[in-house]
Formats: sequence, structure tokens, C-alpha cells
Amino acid sequence: MGSIPADEMREWVRETVDRILEGKPRNIYEIGAGVGLIMFPLLDRCKSYCATDLSREAVEYLKKHTPGGREGVSYYQRPADDLGDVEVGKYETFVLNSVVQYFPSIEYLERVIEGIMNCIGGEGVIFLGDIRDHRLLKHFHSSVAIYQAEDGTDPTTLRKNIEKRIANDSELTLDPDFFIGLKSKHPQISHIEMRLKRGMVQNELTKFRYDVLIYLGKSSPPQWSKIEWDRDEKRLLGEAEKHGGRFQIVNIPNFSVLGIDESIKLIDSGEDLDIQKLKALNDFGQARAEWEALYSLFSSGYRVEPILDASDPVKFSLYVEKSQCFDS
Repeated sequence: MGSIPADEMREWVRETVDRILEGKPRNIYEIGAGVGLIMFPLLDRCKSYCATDLSREAVEYLKKHTPGGREGVSYYQRPADDLGDVEVGKYETFVLNSVVQYFPSIEYLERVIEGIMNCIGGEGVIFLGDIRDHRLLKHFHSSVAIYQAEDGTDPTTLRKNIEKRIANDSELTLDPDFFIGLKSKHPQISHIEMRLKRGMVQNELTKFRYDVLIYLGKSSPPQWSKIEWDRDEKRLLGEAEKHGGRFQIVNIPNFSVLGIDESIKLIDSGEDLDIQKLKALNDFGQARAEWEALYSLFSSGYRVEPILDASDPVKFSLYVEKSQCFDS
């Protein structure tokens, strides 16, 4: 797939930062800060910031590039599970963005999250960005294999290529059920949101990953009215109007992976393949157009958030709020 274009990376950073800022963070502790893609946009929006990373070079880079005179910033070279000297209650917002996939195991991740909860002590938020969706592992590797396939590639060769890619993938992937189970084990977790990327940019970071916000000690969000998805826009908007300022549209096809899902079915069928047809099904532009059409329904005076469907990776829900509800 190659490197991600700079404009797409800027959009990825902007969306991530916006989601962290929703909680109005004052004191942030970031694990795996890297070169500060998330840290630097947040510095002026919080009171204090602790940036940690396993790499000494990364920590030195952050120190060198932090704006002069900026107080309340600290840096540590340490692994993610080294939280023993963090003062309880000092940081209410913890950020782990695009690092969980490098953790050695689910058990390690759970130990890190439990350590963070102990550090927060009361009310707070844990933001986990770019979680690789285990349910879409085959979709991801199929997408790459189709992108690289030449005309005339037979189904057996393509399937073996996909299977080999999956077998060689050593990064940590997570089923949403992990987070559902986490909430049931820890009563201090008031609720968890698992959000899809917004879909306006289509690449590896947006199609096959999701963000998780773990809320501690906060009031659970109100129950929102549910509306079934319908391509009849007039009917959908009519239903939305009946449900007032907050509602949830459910069972929307996940445009980002729908074509890849269809491609997998064709590959697994064993029939002769039309590689160009598979490439067309994986067309990023078509998926982006579908997202744009959906958001255009609520283009003014609304806030919308795409929410992962924990039971079906090729569907999602859309939370919709009218502007007068934003601060309530």
C-alpha cells in the first residue's frame, strides 16, 4: 500500500486530537509518544503533559522540539507498564495512540490498562487509538493482496498469498469483545465507546482500525433512540426528526470494508477471478463517496460519530446530536 500521503496523515492526527479533546483534558499522560504527532497539538490545550516512550531517541526528540518556555511538560524513557511512580490522581487522561499493536500480548495490554486505572484513581478517560480490528484481519490482508495481484492470478494462488500474509502478521489485533469483557470485570469503568474512523480518508489506518474511549467514574451516557438505516433519505430524515435531538442510526453498511468483504466471498468461492473486478470492489474512492453522502444528510447543526458494531464488522451505527445537545 506504500506510505500514507501527508494530507491523509494530517487528517488522521486532527481526528485523533479532536477525539481526545472531547473530554476537555487538563493533565495528560501519553504512552508511546513517538515524535509528538499527538502531543504537540495538545500541549496548548492542557495544563500538564507527561510524554513517555520506549525509545531514548524519541524522548530526546520531544525534549528538543518542545516550544521554549513551555511549563508542565515532563518526559520519561520507559515501557508502557512502568507506572509505579505515577502519582495517583495527577493525570486524568491517558493516551495510547497507535502503539497497542506493538504490545506482546492481550495480557500485557490488560495489565497496562489496570495500572492506568489505578493511577487515575477516580474520574478520567483512557484513549486507545488505532486498535487493529481482529475481525478484519483477513479483510486487511486480502485488500493488500488484491492491490498487488496481477491480471490472471488464479484463486488458489491469491488465497495462499492471503493466508501467508495472515500467518506472518505478528502485531496485536483485538476483537471488540475484549473491551466488553474488560468493562464487566472492572466496576470503575462507567462506559466504553468504540468508534470507527470517520471514513473521509481511506487507508490502512482508517479502514481496519478503531478508537476506544474508556470512561472511569463518569455518568453513563443517556440512551439514544434507534433508527434503522434506510437508503430512502427522505424517510430516514423524517424518522430522525421524530426522535428529537439525539438518535442513533443502526445497521449502516460499513462502506470502508463492504467491497473487500464481497471480494473475499468471490475469492473463497473458487471460481475464476477477474482481478480488475476485485480491484474495483476495493476502490477507495467509492467508499469515500458513500461516507460523504451519509454525512451530507447532517451537514449543519449536528455532531455525528460513527460507532463500531461489536457484533458485525461490516456494519456500524451513527450517533447524531443536534447542536443544542452538545453541551448537555
